[in-house]
Amino acid sequence: MNGRLLNKKLHNQLGFTLLELLVVIAVIGVLASLAVPRLQTQIQRARFVEVVNATSPYKTAVESCLQVQGVLGNCNAATNGIPANAAASNNVASVVVVNGVITATSQNQAGVFTYTLTPAIVAAGAANGVTWVVGGTCQAQGIC
Repeated sequence: MNGRLLNKKLHNQLGFTLLELLVVIAVIGVLASLAVPRLQTQIQRARFVEVVNATSPYKTAVESCLQVQGVLGNCNAATNGIPANAAASNNVASVVVVNGVITATSQNQAGVFTYTLTPAIVAAGAANGVTWVVGGTCQAQGIC
């Protein structure tokens, strides 16, 4: 008799209860709800890298223009060795240069944000040159 009860108890204890399964599903749901927004931000940041990289040739050209011209007022797109304003591509809507200030705008899945580079002239002994001050709406979103 004891053998039958013991066997029946063992048989009833196999597997998970419905409550245990619901708890596991709830925990997975909470973890997923925390991970998805962070993942979306990382994807948007990765797409915005194309916008940041699109400014590289303009940075070099503005630095050269400043060395030759001596003032940033003459450093505009399509003049003094600075490339013309960039047309739209995958995630880049445009890149514009006015008075040495480079403004890149994103589009499509990268969102619509601006990335601005403002040159600051450094004239401290042997460290003459330009440093770039980053600005734009991308900073508030934390993607640049």
